[in-house]
Amino acid sequence: MRLAYIFIINLFLVTIIGVNGSMAGTRVIKGIVYTPEGKPASGVLVTADHSKDKFYTSFDGAYMIKVDSKTTYLKFKFSDREEKVDLVGNTNNVVNFGKKTVLPVTSKIIDPK
Repeated sequence: MRLAYIFIINLFLVTIIGVNGSMAGTRVIKGIVYTPEGKPASGVLVTADHSKDKFYTSFDGAYMIKVDSKTTYLKFKFSDREEKVDLVGNTNNVVNFGKKTVLPVTSKIIDPK
């Protein structure tokens, strides 16, 4: 009886650890893809290694993709080129690609008269 009790407890613990381990294996990465000119890029295919998910960026360049814990890079496929972003050591769930154009700020003093 005691042996059966120990076996059931061990089986229960192994099941709990296995479920938690598999749940912690995925994460969702999102971000915005920009063109070389700094504008949001729509229609860019975003994929990741070790993942069957793929996502086309929306009109504002936004994407969201579910990746495995083994994923080492994201691939961004434009109509004329492909680019990869290394994810090794990156635990951030927001990965923007490209550089957003920052418009220069001009200040004007308006005479309140």
